[in-house]
Parts: sequence; structure tokens; C-alpha cells
Amino acid sequence: MRSVFKLIIVVFIVFSAPLHAQESDSADDHQAVIPDNSMSVEAVADVPLAVSQEIKDLEVRANAGDAEAQAQLGDIYAKGEGVVQDSALAVKWWEKAAQGGHAPSQYNLGVKYARGDGVTRSDKQAIQWWERAAKAGHKYAQYNVALKYLRGEGTLKNTQRAYAWFVCAAAQGVGEAQRAVAHLNENLDADTLVDAKDLSQTYRLVYVPTKI
Repeated sequence: MRSVFKLIIVVFIVFSAPLHAQESDSADDHQAVIPDNSMSVEAVADVPLAVSQEIKDLEVRANAGDAEAQAQLGDIYAKGEGVVQDSALAVKWWEKAAQGGHAPSQYNLGVKYARGDGVTRSDKQAIQWWERAAKAGHKYAQYNVALKYLRGEGTLKNTQRAYAWFVCAAAQGVGEAQRAVAHLNENLDADTLVDAKDLSQTYRLVYVPTKI
């Protein structure tokens, strides 16, 4: 019986915070794009009035509980678009949106906690937010949750759950997840694999969107 500890997958946790409206089809496209923090206070003053008014309008909507506006403000502060880049404010607005069930914001919060950017680093918090997004069908959150369960980071190690989440992400076209499933199929012992496949059938029915 070969141990899962011998699992060799050329993968990495996707530590990125993509704009929720611009998700791409491959995990590689979600590599971190570090915001340009060189914008000075003086440069902010030169931002066109239309941008400042747009942000004000978003804040009005966000303060009224509009999750999409909250998520957009999180994006703006994360990237420093028309404002001074501020990870703490990004986290604030993403958390408000995430509490309202906004899956991309839940994913982004997981990234922030995994990196310790704007918050105290916590694998436990990262997997909690990623798992909420994963249950809403977010494919990259599903992939990241699978890695956390496989490695026992921020949670107890659970190979069956890892396999099930890899299957969900794989079903949505995440290449790294597809390769992980193939490798686990070859390397898990028979009993573990049977249990993992049974669980994955349930997860796939519940957590993979019917329209991808």
C-alpha cells in the first residue's frame, strides 16, 4: 500500500485575489498579480472626479447592504484603483460581501488569510472561507480546500474529502485538480479509494453547478 504522503503533484495553492467578474478558465491565470503600491497620495489627487464619484456611489450601495457593491469596493482597495491600496479595507468590504453569501469574496478572504495580507495569517480561517465558497460552486476554492484537506493544513487531514473536492474542481475544468484525481486513483489503497469515490459522487451532485 503506497501512502498518500508519496503523492507528487506539481501544484501550488492559488494565492491570488482575482476580480470576481473576470474569472478565467485555468488555475494558472489566477497566479498572484501584485498590485502596484507605488501610487502616491499626490497621484490619487489626480484621479478623475468620475472615478471618485463612482467609488462614493459604490459606498452608498455597499453601506445599504448591496453585496455586489461591497465586493467591488474590496476589489478596488485590494488593487488600489483610484484609491490608496489598502488590504485591510479590502478585507473589510470582502468580509461584508462574504457574510452575505458572495462566493468570490469568500474565496478572496481565504486568499488573504492564507497569505496574511491585511489580516493575521491563519490556515484555519483560510479553509473556512474557501470551503464556504467551494460549497457555492467556486472551482478554485474547491481546489484549494482539497489541498488543505490533503495536507492537513488548518484542519484535520482527510484524504476522502480532499479527493471529493478535487473531483468537483476537476469537473469544472481545473487542470491541476484533474491531475490530482488521476494520481490519487493510482496511489490510494483500495478501501480509501472506494470511500473517496462514494463521497465524491455526493459532492459532485451538490457542489458542482449544473451550468458551467
